[in-house]
Amino acid sequence: MRSPFAWRLMGLSMALWGCVVTSASASDCSFAVKGASAIPDAAVLRTLRCLVVELDRLQRENAALKERLRRENAALEKRLRAAEALLTELPAAYSNIDGVITQDEGRAIDTATFVLSARSTGGASALPIDQRVLEEVCGTRVGCSISIAFRHISLFNDTPKDSTLTGPCQFTYAPDDGAWSIGGGCETGALSGIDGDRFADEDPTVEPVILGAQGACLFSESAPSRSVGESVAFQSDFSPGLFLVSLPLRQAAGIRRYQCELVLN
Repeated sequence: MRSPFAWRLMGLSMALWGCVVTSASASDCSFAVKGASAIPDAAVLRTLRCLVVELDRLQRENAALKERLRRENAALEKRLRAAEALLTELPAAYSNIDGVITQDEGRAIDTATFVLSARSTGGASALPIDQRVLEEVCGTRVGCSISIAFRHISLFNDTPKDSTLTGPCQFTYAPDDGAWSIGGGCETGALSGIDGDRFADEDPTVEPVILGAQGACLFSESAPSRSVGESVAFQSDFSPGLFLVSLPLRQAAGIRRYQCELVLN
């Protein structure tokens, strides 16, 4: 597609080479066009001068247009960068579903969701809670809201048939020493502990459970090592790190598939 500049240049060329120019004005370069005949030398000279003036004017207009477009484009890019910078400051959701993590890199996290799928015929399992996410969402002085749910899942899809929810209640986690506390509202009363305190070395019978739903979904200081019936042995709490734990043998009512869901926000 030709530019307006090219079309105007072509028009000037046609007027010069295909037409007779008469009564040209040297001051404003306006001229009338008649039929073909010999072009006097003086008229040609005036026309060429006018053409040079017109070409110069069009080139200056073209340069000015390019500069205006450049400035407008630079302004748009600046606004785009500002919008992108603002977007990174807005909080976003984080999810870890059976180890598959979804998040917007570089953005703060406002809600973290962890999901662990299980079958009644399976053994105990655990999903580690991302330490960075835990500290970001719950590691401030005010802590975070926490809830845990047991969700009965259909055999043919992941649509929940019914759920048992514990919470929400207040939870705090200290990044410097792993001290945690949970407030009322989760049917447990006030609880506190220290993540990574090797509790099992002192009393192996004490379960490191912070919060639970339906007995089969637990928020715990350590992962289970094995389970026999309703008896579960947990690993020693050697280092900081919390877990979403599934204990299929503790769930009842003949449920074949279920999910444990932990939400921090």
